[in-house]
Amino acid sequence: MSHLHSSLRFARLSTFITLGVITSLLSILTQTYPAVASGSTAAHSNVGSSVPVFGNASHSSKSFASATGPVDDNNVAWAGYHTAVGQYTAATMSWRVPTARPVAEGNGSMSSIWPGIGVGSAQDPLIQAGTHADVICPGGPCTTPFYYFWWQVYPFNNEQKVPQVPVEAGDDVRVTVKYSTDKKRAQITLANVSKNTGTFIEFDLPASASAGVATQAQWIVERPQLCFPEGCSWAKLTNFGSIAITAASAFTGRANAGGSGTWKTVRNVAAFRDRSFSCDGKVLLSEPRALSAEDAFSVDWKASGDWEAC
Repeated sequence: MSHLHSSLRFARLSTFITLGVITSLLSILTQTYPAVASGSTAAHSNVGSSVPVFGNASHSSKSFASATGPVDDNNVAWAGYHTAVGQYTAATMSWRVPTARPVAEGNGSMSSIWPGIGVGSAQDPLIQAGTHADVICPGGPCTTPFYYFWWQVYPFNNEQKVPQVPVEAGDDVRVTVKYSTDKKRAQITLANVSKNTGTFIEFDLPASASAGVATQAQWIVERPQLCFPEGCSWAKLTNFGSIAITAASAFTGRANAGGSGTWKTVRNVAAFRDRSFSCDGKVLLSEPRALSAEDAFSVDWKASGDWEAC
């Protein structure tokens, strides 16, 4: 699914520049609950909807994590873990931004890392935010790494780059996305812990998003799409090596409007283990390792694949 929409609602951004503020803001959230070519737009995907998948995993068959561990869910976009249907109002995780290595064939490539909540419908929008690690071709060989923070509330806006918060390979970052039920807003915290900077974003949700709670949470390393006016193509996946995800958890239940809930780690709520393949399902592009702790796992790059439309 292409995360593009012509209706951009009002968003509020405030930048903070000290580690103390970052720590304080993340604590509050926890306790209470570039274009590769001109004219193109990076797009992110909702595997649970129309992205091609391989295998028999169902996204609505369970409302709890499997007693035997997450079920493999093979698709063209996601590598990581996501929950089955439930009630979630926030998700968070930390990672070190990987080095974007050129692929052997010399083409540009893309990769994105993010936590998210929701499934990408007008009633249950997908609130997601994270970092890109791409390789671009600025008038010459495709060897230039390009890193940036971004956020999106699909289907209500396009990917929004966040240039006021710099990021580069080796930076330790943390991102939290939240559904503020009482304020009817998506709330996003982007923190570059290494550079002692970050930003807090609020996005007004439309009346259609009336559920007040998301039905899914995700912790993902993604093969994005690149979209032009004439259509979208799945990108070659940047060689990111291995990415260690930590502090991966979700807030279950309703944290606002008199509701109740609690933070639970990825081990306690993950029902599906996402593995990314080429469109024909023959080439494994990236996959997560088994959970290494209550809230931690790594995702390994396996192959770049090709620019392709499924």
